[in-house]
Amino acid sequence: MNKLEALTLAEFENRLATGKLRLSLVGMSNVGKTYWSRLLARDGFTNICCDDLIEQKLGHELLELGYVGGIADMAKWLGQPYDERFEANQRRYLQLETDTLREIIASLENDDQSGNIVVDTTGSVVHTDPAIRRKLSELTTVVYLEASGEMRQEMFQLYIAEPKPVVWEDKFNIQAKETNIEALTRCYPELLEYRSGLYEAMSHVTIPWETSLAMTGAGVAAFLAYIKSVLPQQ
Repeated sequence: MNKLEALTLAEFENRLATGKLRLSLVGMSNVGKTYWSRLLARDGFTNICCDDLIEQKLGHELLELGYVGGIADMAKWLGQPYDERFEANQRRYLQLETDTLREIIASLENDDQSGNIVVDTTGSVVHTDPAIRRKLSELTTVVYLEASGEMRQEMFQLYIAEPKPVVWEDKFNIQAKETNIEALTRCYPELLEYRSGLYEAMSHVTIPWETSLAMTGAGVAAFLAYIKSVLPQQ
């Protein structure tokens, strides 16, 4: 699959130096988007966390239902795809995510914030309107943090142990004689595979899991250096 046209190396370096660089990190939950966003924030970037903004929009609703807030309680509110409440809550969550992305896009278009910016998207960004995804790709350099096959297997265990809000769209079904967990175990890899193509399609740069993992000790300098290494020279 051909990548979207990215900034040239010179354009990237100029924007980074002048505080005009805009990055978006995409990929599945637990792949490192928040880790790198926070490191970039320590290095002077403004970190726009979509999870936090969605949670703020849901805040009163969560409190009324007895939740104290946080990503874990958002996951409990959303539920699992076999729960009766899931379909309605999934629609609600996606609408809030869509509203959040529209607000971010408007802010980027209006150049409301000075300095370099990183947008920490949710794993379900690829389930939002294609027009919104295209706009995000126009306004930011989209970096896809790709999960390896081994990491994808681990992700399911992480999902079960520490659930995060996951939008399934129509990628979940229960076959005859399957338990809920058996259906989740079968469908989760299919969801990851489906999403991987969508992340790739909206991104300018892909960082393989092994590369991202190897860079964790080296910090932001290595992260930005890798992006620069794969940008076109002109």
